[in-house]
Amino acid sequence: MEIHERIKEIRKDNHLTQKEFGERIGATRDVIGNIELGRVEAKEYLIKLIAKEFDVNEEWITTGAEPKYPERNMEAQLAKKIGEVIGEDDTFRKQLILTLLELSDTDWEVIKKIYHEMQKKNG
Repeated sequence: MEIHERIKEIRKDNHLTQKEFGERIGATRDVIGNIELGRVEAKEYLIKLIAKEFDVNEEWITTGAEPKYPERNMEAQLAKKIGEVIGEDDTFRKQLILTLLELSDTDWEVIKKIYHEMQKKNG
């Protein structure tokens, strides 16, 4: 897989149009389209922006060397996801997270049991 194909894969993984993807990194839809088609090479600064914005290893973008995504501890993953929700315009998700964070230890034990039962059923 070539660099331009990996960049397209990142865009598709994030369910973005070329225009939306470009807006996130300060490029036009035409630039992204030309990169994805392999007509032009992605400049180093764009690769760095893509890696940072979409949390992808720069080495994976340039060479295909795994892992695609940097390894993170659970606390870093949680902080990233909460940050994403904060940036969204979704009041329900924000309220749900707040409600969960205010649960008692007893309530958490109930949720834990439900979670483990769901895992058993879903394999």
